[in-house]
Amino acid sequence: MRAHEFDEKRLRELLPAIEFQQAIATVATISEKTEDRSMYDQREKALRDHEWRLAAAREEGEKIGEARGEARGVVLGRIQILQGILSMTVSSEDALRDATTEQLIEIEADLQRIARARGQA
Repeated sequence: MRAHEFDEKRLRELLPAIEFQQAIATVATISEKTEDRSMYDQREKALRDHEWRLAAAREEGEKIGEARGEARGVVLGRIQILQGILSMTVSSEDALRDATTEQLIEIEADLQRIARARGQA
């Protein structure tokens, strides 16, 4: 007999003896536990995958933030150097902190234009 091809109800009909009924009940219980375990494992895997994706996204975000911060720091440094070369008051980092990166790049470009103009005079 190929018992795996039948559901529990049909097996109970085909095998009415008490020994078979107990075995069928035991197999049904094991099957339910196996399905429950499988669902649990799938949920756990989904949670681990989600946590991994979050960690990867967080790490990438940190790298992007660090790169932006480094680039911003370079621009701040060049502004301060140009201000010093041009005998201007050197802005503190606090004074420039609220400016956007685009604004800082504009300030640097303006200072470079002033330096070039002075060099030609």
